[in-house]
Amino acid sequence: MLPTDWGEGWPHVWLGTTTENQEEANRRIPHLVAIPAAVRFLSVEPMLEPVDITPWLVLPSHDKRAPISWIIVGGESGGGARPMHPDWVRGLRDQAHTASAKLFVKQIGSKARPEEADHARRVVAAYDRALAEGFGAVTVDGASA
Repeated sequence: MLPTDWGEGWPHVWLGTTTENQEEANRRIPHLVAIPAAVRFLSVEPMLEPVDITPWLVLPSHDKRAPISWIIVGGESGGGARPMHPDWVRGLRDQAHTASAKLFVKQIGSKARPEEADHARRVVAAYDRALAEGFGAVTVDGASA
């Protein structure tokens, strides 16, 4: 139950949910976007497979805010950690960019090969720089990311 003065959400309260795979995204995100909130976020961690969140990033015609403002992504860590593929992060990066949502890569995970983890960090850093400078295209290591 929301407080009586909640309105469209308090500006200092962020609402979020964890969506580690597509099944959980499909189950949890509709509940999140149904609740009025100033800021909504997804914690896609540990990211266990590619996740398509585009259905929930579409701007409603009556609102100027994306339903999801922030996407936090991370790989699994610790003993028995399952790997996260860099292409999965790139997919979320592209979805976030299309909707003008923010992307934060928290960690690559403990099972990523060093070259994959390093490249994923460079891709996200280049994306963030490009957005800050107003560019739409991102290149990393001389190739389009």
